[in-house]
Amino acid sequence: MEQKLLRVSEVFVYKVPTLRSSTGYRAEEWGDLSSPLLTGSLELHRSDAALIVRIYRPAPDRNGPPGNTKDVLFARTDVNLRSSAVPKVEGDINPLHAVVERAHVAPVADSSRYFVLTVVDGKRSARVGMGFRERDDAVDFRSALQDYTNGVWREIRAAAMGAEGAEVAEIPQTGEFTLKEGEKIHVNVKGGRRREKKSSTGGGGGLLLKPPPPPVRLESDRDDTTEGAADSAEANPVAAAAATEEDDDWGDFEGSG
Repeated sequence: MEQKLLRVSEVFVYKVPTLRSSTGYRAEEWGDLSSPLLTGSLELHRSDAALIVRIYRPAPDRNGPPGNTKDVLFARTDVNLRSSAVPKVEGDINPLHAVVERAHVAPVADSSRYFVLTVVDGKRSARVGMGFRERDDAVDFRSALQDYTNGVWREIRAAAMGAEGAEVAEIPQTGEFTLKEGEKIHVNVKGGRRREKKSSTGGGGGLLLKPPPPPVRLESDRDDTTEGAADSAEANPVAAAAATEEDDDWGDFEGSG
C-alpha cells in the first residue's frame, strides 16, 4: 500500500555529465538550463518499505479526445533504507542522510532547486538531473526526504536500545553472596590512615636504660668539702669575714635570750 506525499506538476529533467570535482554536482555544468531534456511531472509516494520517487513524461492519449495527454513513467528511484546496510548507532547524528545522497538523491552545490537522482531500470542505473521551477516545491521535496530518513533512523535507534535492554535483562541473578572456601575479599579504602602502635614505655623510638644509682658519699669526700670551703675563704677573704660577722650576730642574739 502506498501513500502519496507530494505531487509537482512541472519538473525539468537534464542529462548529467560525469562528476569530475570532489565538491559535488553543479547545475551550471548541465548546459543551458532553459532547454531541459524533458519537462514532466513528479510524484512522491511512501510505502511500508521505501520512499518512491517517480518522474512522468506526457504522452498522447490514444483512447481520449484529440490533443489529450496522459502521464507515462519516465524514471523511478526507490529510497529503501531498510534494505541498506544499517550503520552503527553512535550519538545523535543521523548517518542515513549520507546514504540517501550517495545512492538515491543528491543535492547540487550551486542551487537549492536542483537535484541528481539515481534512477534504476532493471539492472541498469543512471544519474539524471532534476529541477523545480518553484522554490517551494523544492523545499517540500527535500522535507519529505528528510522526514522519511529521520523516521527510519528513529526506528533503528529504538530497536538498538531495545536490544541493549534485553541483554541487560538476560543477566542471571543468582542471589548467592556467600564466599566459597578459600576465597577472600580485599577492600581498599581511600584516604584511610594507618594506626601506629604506641610504645608502652612512651617517648621516642630508642632503647631506654635504667637510671644510674645515686652517688655514695665517702669520708674522703667530706674532707674534700671542708678543704674546699677553706680554700674558698682564702680565695675570697671579704666573703669569709661577712660570714663570720653574721655568725657573731646570731650568737649575740642567742646570748641575749
